[in-house]
Amino acid sequence: MAQRKWTPTRVVALIVLWLFVMMGIFPLLWMLVSSFKTNMDFLLKPFGLPTHVTFENYRVAWRTGSFPRYFTNSGIVALMSLVLMIGTGAMVAFALARYRSVRYRNRILFFFVIGQMISGQVIIISIYLVLNRLGLLDKALGLALVYAASGLPFVVFMLSGFFKTIPYELYEAGMIDGYNEWRIFANIAVPLARPSIATALIIQFLYVWNEFTIAYITTRTPTNYTVPVGIYMTVNDVYSTSYTAACAGLVITAVPTLLVYALFQKQIVYGISSGAVKG
Repeated sequence: MAQRKWTPTRVVALIVLWLFVMMGIFPLLWMLVSSFKTNMDFLLKPFGLPTHVTFENYRVAWRTGSFPRYFTNSGIVALMSLVLMIGTGAMVAFALARYRSVRYRNRILFFFVIGQMISGQVIIISIYLVLNRLGLLDKALGLALVYAASGLPFVVFMLSGFFKTIPYELYEAGMIDGYNEWRIFANIAVPLARPSIATALIIQFLYVWNEFTIAYITTRTPTNYTVPVGIYMTVNDVYSTSYTAACAGLVITAVPTLLVYALFQKQIVYGISSGAVKG
């Protein structure tokens, strides 16, 4: 394989790329280093290394920030919303890919694509009014329904691309074996689509776990706060004078997201390349 030449254009492109990488990594490193400092050390050397490493900030953040409750709330909301959006989205995507003779099939898929362009923050007033009318305001179920509806277009668009790549002969073989449509979906389509389903699950989990605006607007009771809302309120109320404890709280909040990225980055890339760009 011929080695690429270091042209001026390539050098400039790499320098710009690394600058963007450092801009993304530096705040995380600064937050992590600051979480091991004392308040005095942070004020004297905000960008320096800690003089004395301390884990007291994590103990204070965990005990005074109600993190166990916030993690539980986020876990419940994520579980309900992911079950709804993946389950419903997989069935809709399968129907759109399986029944190619259905009238207006492409138009239906087009409406789901349009749904990806509408952010929940744009219609936050409508979301608030609907949840209030249904009595689901400040409840985990209401928040889960909003997340499921906002993530459904992405799931349908992604999985439909994968289901279209499944040979139609496999469906016919299932019909010959006496499978009805539900068994074809559960026993043939879903097992083959596992990489794309896992990818959609991971991506939507990251969205649900980190979403702040909708959760902040629709949640009133501190015991119902999700992790992003809880850490925001805690930093403003409890850690307003303790910057190191605030950094420790932010590190605790970021751990699940970073773990998911680190453990499943190959799965995300493989799932997208194997289904979302085909069809």
